Amino acid sequence: MPDFATHHIFGENLEKSSAADKYPEIYRWGLQGPDILFFRKIRIKASRYHVLGKKMHEEKTAELFSAMVSFCKESNGEVKEQAQAYLQGFAAHYALDRFLHPYVQYHQDKLVLTKKHIHKGVAHCQIESDIDTDLYLYIHHKQVCKFYHEEDYLLPPTQLQTISALYTFVLYDVYRELISPVEIINAINNAKKIQKRLYCGRSSMVTFGKLVDTAIGMPGVILSHIKGNRPDWDSMNLGKDPWVNINTGKIEHTSVPQIMDHAAEYFINLHCILERNCRGAILPMPLEMDFSGKPIKIRHS
Repeated sequence: MPDFATHHIFGENLEKSSAADKYPEIYRWGLQGPDILFFRKIRIKASRYHVLGKKMHEEKTAELFSAMVSFCKESNGEVKEQAQAYLQGFAAHYALDRFLHPYVQYHQDKLVLTKKHIHKGVAHCQIESDIDTDLYLYIHHKQVCKFYHEEDYLLPPTQLQTISALYTFVLYDVYRELISPVEIINAINNAKKIQKRLYCGRSSMVTFGKLVDTAIGMPGVILSHIKGNRPDWDSMNLGKDPWVNINTGKIEHTSVPQIMDHAAEYFINLHCILERNCRGAILPMPLEMDFSGKPIKIRHS
């Protein structure tokens, strides 16, 4: 899936609802989707939270969004507005994942073939990080290590409580996993600390990355996410080289900016339906793919 800055850039360029404008911090965390769970207890190989993050990306996508809509409908006042702002960001995360992931997967597989010693998870992280680095420079004309501003991700206590309550509800309702709200708060706090380090500049982070990689037993996973050096290939495919969508088998020439445009067009329709459902409508949601862009079976309620 796309990296932290890529999701941020995508979401900041979308038209925001009044709730997202009112609560920009919770909207920004929504843009990071289920990825927050990947940062909880990362030193434990295949931790429960990492497994749950993968489930949210790959299983019961329609049920996941239905549960989030239910939480919004059943909430009131400030909590309802905050949950809707988070849901808008979360839907943007899904839209970008769904459209960009096949491109990432293609280049991940290509990298694994050329560097047989590299783990596919590390290759995946490296492709994401390369796009992150090039995209930030392309959009803002600055090095990506200038991206992370901690104040943009400082959640007021009420918004932190809303996210934790939402996740506790959704994880049990959809996946029958009982997670304490405190653990969700811990996951967000872990994500803040780690992202701050990943964007602070490569030279100061290499030793830290190696230590964490050793601790979690997957050499290269953290190192591949450390930002700083520009990639030595056209990670955004601005040259329009052919690549194969692994989910459709079709040859495409689209660039990353073009893929993001497609995701934005899709998001407009999805968000409109989600907003109407939060107000009481029962409209079918266009969720025929999971976060990876793979077809799923939709169960309409």
